[in-house]
Amino acid sequence: MDYVDHNYQLSQKNKIAFGIIAREKRIATTDLSRTLQLSAEERLRSYVDNLDKNHLITKGGATKGAYYQVNPTLLANAKSNIVTTLKTIEPYVLKALIKEDLHNHSMSKISEIASRIPDVDMKEIRKMVYSMVGKEVQKKGARVNCRYYLI
Repeated sequence: MDYVDHNYQLSQKNKIAFGIIAREKRIATTDLSRTLQLSAEERLRSYVDNLDKNHLITKGGATKGAYYQVNPTLLANAKSNIVTTLKTIEPYVLKALIKEDLHNHSMSKISEIASRIPDVDMKEIRKMVYSMVGKEVQKKGARVNCRYYLI
């Protein structure tokens, strides 16, 4: 945050949004909007547009599935000691982690998978597992007692 303060001219709104994104490592647009207590996502643009133009943050995904994270090149330029985390994991890597986990622990619930991959948000794991069902993963059971295994 100090690096950004010294090298960029940001409004108070931009500083608040950047602080939240930096704290969370990766945050969905809907969660950022909720954290900022905004009523409509259209208003979120005034908080993040300048950050995106200055390449301080990167945006991934689209519409409600979109997320923001701090630009990795900014972190490298800042030369700070930031702890590595799995929160910013790419979707294809998360898919590989889930497949590896189900290979080792077949018939697992999503909560069990999430407990073995602690840094990744449960919502991201759930979304990825649901997208894999029928293609790479099968499920047995329904609702709370649903268990997943590799095909």
